[in-house]
Order: sequence, then C-alpha cells, then structure tokens
Amino acid sequence: MTSKIKSLILSTLEGGGFQDLCDTLLCAEGYEDIFSLGMKAGTLKTTTGNPDTYFRSKSGKYIFVAYTTEQTSINKKIKEDIEKCLDQEKTGVSVKDIEKIICCHTSSTLKAGDDQALRKLCSSHGIELELYGIDRIANLLYRVYPYIAKDKLNFPIDSNQIFPIEEFIKQYDNSNGRTAPLTTTFLYRENEKKEIFEALEKEKVIIILGKAGVGKTRLALEIAKKYQEENNCRILCIKCNHLPIMEDLSRYISTAGKYLIFVDDANELVGLSHLIEYTIKDEDRYDIRIISTVRDYACKSVINEAKKLVNVKSYVISKFSNQEIQEFIKTNLKIENNDYIEQIIRIAGGNPRIAYMAGKLAIEKNDLRSIANMEELYKSYYGFFLETTTILTDLRLCLTAGIVSIFNIIDLENLDRIQDILNIVGMDKEAFTTNIHSLHSMEYVEIKSERVARISDQCLSNYMLYYVFFEKRLINFSDILRVGFRKHKNSTIKSVDILLNIFYSDKMKEYLIDEISKVWDEFKTDDKMFGEFVRAFHIFKPEESLLYVCEKVEQAESVNIDINSLENEEREWNVDIKDDILQLLVGYKKDHGLTEAIELIVKYCMKRQDAVKLVYSLFKSYYSVNKDSYYEGYFVQNLVIDKIRENLDSPVIKKLFYKISSHYLSLYFDCVEIERDHVLTSYRISVVLTEGCKQYRTKIWTEIISLANDKDNLEDIVNFLCTYPNLYANKSNFSDELKFDWANICLVLECIRLYMEPFRFAYICSKFFRISEMCSFKLTEKYKEAFDTEDWSIYKVLSHQFYRDTSNYEEMEAVFKTNIKRCYERYHFGQMNDLVQHINSIISMLGCKEADMGEGLEILCIFLTDDKEKLWAFVSAFFKFGENIVLRPEMLISPLLKYYDCKKIQESIWNASFLMKNQWQFAYYELIDDSQVTQDDYQQLMNLVTESIVVCGEEKYVINLRLLDKFIKYSPNIYVNIAKILLNEAGNSTGIFSKYFSNLFNAHYFTPKEVLHIYQSAETELKHVYFKCLEENNYIDYRGTFLSEFILQDIDWIKWYAKYIQETHESYSVNDKEYRLDTCWQQENFLNIFDLYFEELLCGKPFYWHSKGYFQKLLSSDGQKEIDYRKEQWIIHYIRANSDSENLIELFGILLNIKKEIRKKAILCFLDCNSNYELFSHLGLVSNSWTGTSSVTDKIIFCEELLSEISGVQFLKHKKRIKDEIAKWKAVRNNEEVEEILMKMYQ
Repeated sequence: MTSKIKSLILSTLEGGGFQDLCDTLLCAEGYEDIFSLGMKAGTLKTTTGNPDTYFRSKSGKYIFVAYTTEQTSINKKIKEDIEKCLDQEKTGVSVKDIEKIICCHTSSTLKAGDDQALRKLCSSHGIELELYGIDRIANLLYRVYPYIAKDKLNFPIDSNQIFPIEEFIKQYDNSNGRTAPLTTTFLYRENEKKEIFEALEKEKVIIILGKAGVGKTRLALEIAKKYQEENNCRILCIKCNHLPIMEDLSRYISTAGKYLIFVDDANELVGLSHLIEYTIKDEDRYDIRIISTVRDYACKSVINEAKKLVNVKSYVISKFSNQEIQEFIKTNLKIENNDYIEQIIRIAGGNPRIAYMAGKLAIEKNDLRSIANMEELYKSYYGFFLETTTILTDLRLCLTAGIVSIFNIIDLENLDRIQDILNIVGMDKEAFTTNIHSLHSMEYVEIKSERVARISDQCLSNYMLYYVFFEKRLINFSDILRVGFRKHKNSTIKSVDILLNIFYSDKMKEYLIDEISKVWDEFKTDDKMFGEFVRAFHIFKPEESLLYVCEKVEQAESVNIDINSLENEEREWNVDIKDDILQLLVGYKKDHGLTEAIELIVKYCMKRQDAVKLVYSLFKSYYSVNKDSYYEGYFVQNLVIDKIRENLDSPVIKKLFYKISSHYLSLYFDCVEIERDHVLTSYRISVVLTEGCKQYRTKIWTEIISLANDKDNLEDIVNFLCTYPNLYANKSNFSDELKFDWANICLVLECIRLYMEPFRFAYICSKFFRISEMCSFKLTEKYKEAFDTEDWSIYKVLSHQFYRDTSNYEEMEAVFKTNIKRCYERYHFGQMNDLVQHINSIISMLGCKEADMGEGLEILCIFLTDDKEKLWAFVSAFFKFGENIVLRPEMLISPLLKYYDCKKIQESIWNASFLMKNQWQFAYYELIDDSQVTQDDYQQLMNLVTESIVVCGEEKYVINLRLLDKFIKYSPNIYVNIAKILLNEAGNSTGIFSKYFSNLFNAHYFTPKEVLHIYQSAETELKHVYFKCLEENNYIDYRGTFLSEFILQDIDWIKWYAKYIQETHESYSVNDKEYRLDTCWQQENFLNIFDLYFEELLCGKPFYWHSKGYFQKLLSSDGQKEIDYRKEQWIIHYIRANSDSENLIELFGILLNIKKEIRKKAILCFLDCNSNYELFSHLGLVSNSWTGTSSVTDKIIFCEELLSEISGVQFLKHKKRIKDEIAKWKAVRNNEEVEEILMKMYQ
C-alpha cells in the first residue's frame, strides 16, 4: 500500500502539489500557524522563497521548511536548501533564532553518511534537522493520516471513519451547516467533565448518553483533550459511515502504547463489540480506553453489548436550562437583544444545537421575524431524519405521531384515556399501539418499561405538531380542543402554546382563533369548564372573555368589611389567589384587553371588599415590574395606578393604593418564572428611571401628597412612609431613583408635620436619614423643633438602632455606653419622674420592639446603681409612670438592698400599683438575705402564691424556686405545701406550674437527688407537678436528667411517663421528647426499664401510632457507640424473651425504619428462637410505605440479603414470603418509574 502511495506522489504531484501535501502533513503532525512562501496563494504553483514554508514554535523561535522533488543529487540539493535557510540575508532571520529545519523530499537515495553530515551541519549552529523522505511520508499517510491521502492524492486508503481529533472537528464542522460547531466556548459542563474524566482514569469504556444536540460530542472531546494532556496518549476519533472499521483500526493501533478512542454515535457503528475487544487486548503492551456518545433512545443495546466484555460507566447529559441557553447564545453568537434571546430560548427547549441554529439564522437575517416561525429551521434540521422514515408518507403513522406530539407521553396500558382522541382519527387501540411500535423502530419515540411511549426529541415533536395540525391539517384542531380540553387540559393548552409561540405567523394566529371559535360556544353550557377555557385562551378572544368576566363581577355578592381592621404587615397581605373570578383576569397584555382587565379587578375589589388582599396579591404576582417592564415603558404599572386613582373615594381602594404603591416604589423586584419541565427560575430586576418609570412614581407621590394633607389619613401615611421599601437600598446603584423619590418624600413630610406630635414626626424623619444624607439634606436642621425635644434626645441615646452603622462592635458599644452615661449624669434625682415619663412616652408611641431600647435601659440601670438617691427616685418613678417599660427587677432590687433597709424596699413595692408588681415581689424574696426573712414574710409569700394563681396569665416570668429555702425554717414542707396549693387551686392550668416549677427540673438550680429528697413524702405531688410542667413546656428536662433519676428511684415513673405520652398525643411531636429517655440507656437496669416502657406505651394501647413513632426515634442510632450497642442489646433481648408473643408484631413495626443491619439481626434472632410461620407472617420486614428513609431498591436489596442467610426445610414458607416481598417491590419500582413519566400526562 505504501508503494502505491509513493507512486502516486511521484506521478501526480509536481513541486507545488508536493509542497501542499507536506504542508498539510506537517500541520497534522502538530506544527501550527503555517506560512507558505514558496507557493503562489490560491494555486499549486511554486515561487522563489527562502525558506519555502516556516512556522513559529512555542518558544518563539522559527522552524524553516524546504521542499524538493528532485530525484538525483539529493544530498547536494538538501545541503543547498539548508545553507539558504542559514543565510540571514536571504531569510532576514538570525541563525540563533532558528530552532529547527525540516526538509521534505521525494528521493529514496539519501545515504546514511550524507544524512549524518547534514545533521552535523545543522547541529554546529545549534539547530535540529528533521528529514521527511518519501518513505516516511508514505508510511505516515498510510498508517496515521489516510484522509490526507484521500484528499491530496485521491486515494482512499481506509473507510474514512477514523481521524485525529483536529481533523474530526474540522470534518464535523464543515458537514453541519448552521449546527453548533465543536469550536464553541465550552460552558456549564465542568462538573460532568470532572466526574467523567475521573471515571475514564479507572474504567475502560465510558458512554455519554443524552438527546440529540445537548452537547454530548462537545463534552466528550473536552474530556479526550484533557486525558491526552495528562496521559500522553494518542486520540483516535471515529465517525461511522456504516462500513466495517476493524481493518482500519488495526492499522492505526499497530504500535504498542496508550490510546483513547472516541466514538461519536456508537449506536451507528458497525462491529462495536470488536472495537470494545481492543480495550482488553494485550494489556501489558496496550492501554486502550473508549469514550463514546450514544443517543438515549439507543443506549440499552450499546450498554448491554459493551457489558458483555468489560465494565461500563454511563452518564446522562441533560439539556441546558434557559439561563444556560441565554449565556451560550451571548458567549458564542454575541446576541444581546432580549427579544431575540427569549424567542431562541422558547424555540430551543434546552437544546444548544437548535439554539445555535436559531441564533445563526437571526444574525443572518437580522430580523426577529426570521425566528418567530421556526418551520423552515425545524424542517432543515429534521428533514433528513423524516425522509429516511415513512412517517410523512404513511398517513396512519403521521396521525399517530401527531397524537403523540400532543401528549408527549402515552400510557400504552391505559389507552382508554385517549380513546376520544383516537375516535377523531378513526383509529382503534390495537392499530395505534402497532403504529407506536413502528415509530419506536424509527427512533421517533422510545418505549419505557414496555408500557410508556415517550417522545425522543421534544423539538421534533413540536415540528410534527405543526406539520399534522397546521401545514397538512390532517386533523381538525377544533376537534382536539373539543375533546382534549375536557380530559387533557394541560396537554391541550401546551399544544396551542407551541403552535402560537414557536411557529408564530399571522396565518397561524388566524387559524388558532378560528379553531378556538368553533368550540367557544359549546363550552358555555358548562360554566366551570367554560371559565377554565376562557382563562386558557382569552388572548384569542379578549372581548368575549372580558364580557364573560364582567358578567361574573356583576353577579358577585357585595361584601363590606371594616377597613380599619386590615393589618399593615406585608406578610398578612401575601395570600394565595383562591378566587375564580380574579383568576380569570391574569395574563392580559398590552393591546389585548389589559386596560379592561385592570378596570374589572378594581371594580371587583370595590364590590367584594373582603377580596382586597387577593387583589393586592394578584397585582403583585401578575402585574408587577418584570423583565419586560423597561422595554414597555412601565406601561402596566402606570395603568394599574391610573385605574386605582380613579376610585380612591372607595376606602378599600384607598387601602389597596397604599399597599400597591409601596410595592411599586421598590427599586428592585424579585421575580419567579416557571420554565421548561416545571423548573422555577428566580431573578432580580432593577428599576431604571426612564420616562415611564418617572410617570408612575410621580402619580403615586402626587396622590400620597394629596392624601397627606388630610389629617384623617395620617396613620395610613405614617405606615406608608415607615414601609417605604428603599430605606436600605444601595445609594450608589440607585442614586437617581432615590433622589427622585426624596424630593417627593420631603413634600409628604411637610404635609404631616403640621398635625403630628414632634417626637413621632422626628421618628418618621429618622427613617430617611440615609437617603437624606445622600441628597446632602440635613433633616435635623430642617425640622429642628422636632429633633430638639427631650423625648428625641433620650430616644437617640437609648435606642440601639442609632449605633448600627458603626463598623467596629467594640467602638459602637463604647460610644453607646458613653452617651447613656452622659444622659444619666444630666438628670439629678429630682428629675427622675421626668426621665421615666419620657421613656414611657417613647415606648407608648413606638412599642417596645420598634423603640429598641431594652439594652439601653439595662445600661442606664447599671449607672443608676452608683447613686442611691437617683436609684430610689428612678424606682419610685418607675412604679408611678412606667407602665410601658419592661425592666428585670433584679437589676434594681439588688442595688437597692445595698443602700436601704429591706423593709423600706418591701413596703415600697407592696404599696405600689404597677403591671410587673407580682414579679417584683417574688424577686424581692429571691434577693433578700436569709437572715432578714420573718414569719410575716412567710405569710405574705403564701398569700402571694394564692394571688399569683389569679394573675398568672397576665405576667410572663419564671420564679426562682430556690427562694423557698429561706422559708423552710418557718415551714419545713413549704415546697410540698405550695405544690398542693397549686394542684388544688389551679385546676387544668399548666402555665402556673411552668412559672413556679420550671427551675425545679433545671440542673442549674436543683439536682435530681435534691428534688427527690424535698418530695420524699409527696411523690404523687411531684409526679403531677413534673408532668404538668412538661405539658406546658416540652423543653423542660429536655435531656431527661431528672426523669432518669426518678426512674432509678422508682421504676413506676416509666409507666407514668408512658401514660403522659399517651395523654398528650394531640400535641405530640417526636422531636419534643426524643432525648428525654436517652439517659436511661446508661442505667444498669436499662433492659427492665425499656421492657416496661415498651409494653406500657404500645402493646394493646390506643393512639399507638404516635407512640410508635416516638419509640422508633428512641431506638434509632444517635452515633454514640455504647448507647447504640445497648439499644441493639435490648432489641435482641426482648425478641428472645418474647419470641412467642404477639407484642413482637408491634416491635417489628417499629424496626421497619431503623438501620437495616439491626433489622436483619432482629429477624434472624426471631427465626433462631421461633420457626413458627404464623407469627413470622405478621412481622414487618420492610416498610410498606413507598417513600421514606429507604428507597424501593433498598427494600429489594434488604430482602435479597436476608433471603441468602436463611436455609432449612422449616423455613421454606418464610423464604417464599420473602421472595413474594421482593417481587412485590420490584413491581412497585417498575410502576414508580412509569408513574414518574406519566405524572404530567392527562392533566
């Protein structure tokens, strides 16, 4: 074969042809950026040049090439060519800048000695010489570059299926027209690339699966390049042309070494199994890997064939998301226009190849209309495929393809659901099924689990929908609407959407209007169905749709509400739009009924005032600022505000105006859209201050200013200002917008200051400090009289919000304390009444949360402890004027006790009348010294206990029960006595017990042994107190420190605890109680404890379902080896001790969702103790739930593992049950797979 190649070179190529052949060969060998000086451009004629060709190496030096076709005196000719290359006057290049000289010749007579002399000549100048004689050239063309021989010599050496990677890319791109070339920027597959590359390092064969056009080939080539870089291997790329390939392959890999073979569309390759055999060929000398792409519909046969020989790893490549398609278009086609991008996204359906084709077409035509109707693009893309099938020529197949295109998914075992559709085309179920299998053989559909037929390519399906129902009109689409909308609403709507948006034209729109009009009146007989039909297709008949809604609004019953009862909090206004009439008014567009729709929404709100929150949510969800608003000049926002302003005389519309205006004044909007495959995509849109934006914001502010002039609107205006959405916006990003709003805010402030209390006005102004600073406006100077009040002076010092802008926390705290100290020093003891009244007034106006003065007041109290007179005066003032102030009593009582007689303090507290008095009284007894407690104090305390039962619900605090220790000398059983009083007097109130006894079961205050000693003669009272505390607050004794000690003292406590769990089943939450018994696992008698607990809690008891969940949590692993071991011990112990008891049915029901290793041990333990099948048949093996902690596959694996460990004649029934279980769950798994596919069908 090489002789034939040499003969062709000598006989067919002259100087220019030989140079062209060698230039191509050298490029294939890796020499880049060729410059041919010795050949006239565009011809094969040689010209004079020195050298004939040159390259630049990666080092920046030159590689010179000389060519000759002389047959005689070859040594002399090559030497002359070398000397010319070394002549700087001829080349213009210094010898030191030449890295290599290559000489290509057609002679076979160069002697070894001549070769050596030529190389010495070059090496003496530090230059490498490389010779390509005709023998070497012919061998390379035969073994490595046969496509060059075919191209340059018109001599096909092989089947033209194997290429080096660069040639493969070139051939691919040249043969695919507008299709995305393999040289596009690689995007969004880095994770897949990393994962597959790592697998390729370990496995012999990798298969990449996916739909046509999703980027399988692009990804595989990226991985191949990386593999070559890191493993220094040779890459062979195979693109099949349906010819035998093994003879070619044997020639390409005749030399031992590392190879990576890339097979594109392996399902089309002839002799795939023989190719795979090469991966296990002489593994000592060869390291051969295969990476291939396969379209998903053909994957099974390819994978199964490969698995017969080697391990195979397969990876499914998904489509791009809409965002990824957008970036793909922008990066590779530089398309930035949003209108173009959105249409391309809609057309592509996640397929980057189609996206690229559409983008190229849009660029070529420079017209959005060129991609509005994608008929031609789809026809050119899918034409070849359809021409190779009988789909277009066989009417029955074509109709079947059309029907499948409506649904995308067909359940072949439930064709009754689409019988009405089949009747339209006159096809029975058997014929339809036969056609589906024919389409499957043509790769139009894939069949899953021999039941579900699914479209292989969504874009092809779109085209067939267009072809069947519009281009050829083989079926009246009105018939599909008539039948399909009633039973297959979602599929029918989606079909209309595809036809309108992907194949848009005036003719298509007219066609759909005509078809929808044919059935419009027919649906009117069913009002509910007609409402849904109107909602789906109102864009085709907007006037008729709106007339229908108008009639519904007129028929709606009027409902009035108390407008003042409406909450202001935003969360209370965000509601689900569960209103049939309002749902009919979404989705309208400019020039297609939008104005009338907004009018009807407002009209409906006035009539049904109880729907005002629904209307707000509708405006916010469907008519808010979105990605189209900027391009539409904020038309929708202007329209909504206009229609609301026209009806501001209605109080409910005025309330709606405040809410929607606050929303529209935002500077950015978070939007969510539902994309392909029900994927939610969120994005943020920033407002741009265009003329349209100015218009709607001006309308809002104009109306707000007008309303602000009326004192009756004050509270609504104040709330509006306080909820202004841009208070913390980035000033640099929105400077123009904020300045625009600020000018209007100033006008509103001017209006309301006339009838607002100065402090409250200053507070409102403070909300805008950040924005006013940006606008170089000093609010404190403009409204000096409001900010000069004492209330404001105190608020500014004590409120933490004025210190949050300080970046350094320590610095902020220091400034905070310094300012409070100055405030404290400014007031002498005679002015404490004024100070307290100012603080109380501030909190009264703003509320504790908004005032944010809690920490400031605590710091103030610390400073007060330094001056006894100020301290006493402040406390006295607090008793008189501090009804809105919340202070911890110990902060003031403790320092008072240092300065004053305790009786004076007691008298002051007891004689005062203030909200927190009861808490202060208990705190007083907690803080006084034991020696100061008297018999009278004991009596007063007991009275206080009785009184506190009455006021329990009014005050929320917890008593430190340790204060009772001071009174034991007057009543040794005071703890028990108080418990009895509360148990007798409090009835079913649990709050009072939590208030008194929470700390009794807190290890920071008492130890369990102390509690048991205190109540040693009153165990019943202790039991009632403990469980009433738990009932009120599940977090008491959360870790079970006290309960475990109580159980150790008396095991009956476990019975009482089980009863408590039973009685509180309605408020039961597993997480509330899961840890309380954990400490019991550490006790020596844990087996007895949990035997008793299990039987008391579950066996034969009502409400056992929630107790079962609790016990399951109790037995679950928590990662502590010793505890987990004891849990397993108890399970095995209980099974052995009760192997004949039906209680095991309950236990195994609990074990279903714990670790499978323990479950298996439990089952085998039971079988070891009891071979009786009757009881075994009732034991749970795996959960009957189809969801939960273990998948269906886990259940199957568990049963198979269990089955392998059971043997013996006595267990034959047991084994049959396990096998039946395996078969059941395999059927479930198969059905799950099918149901997952069918989930979106027939809706």
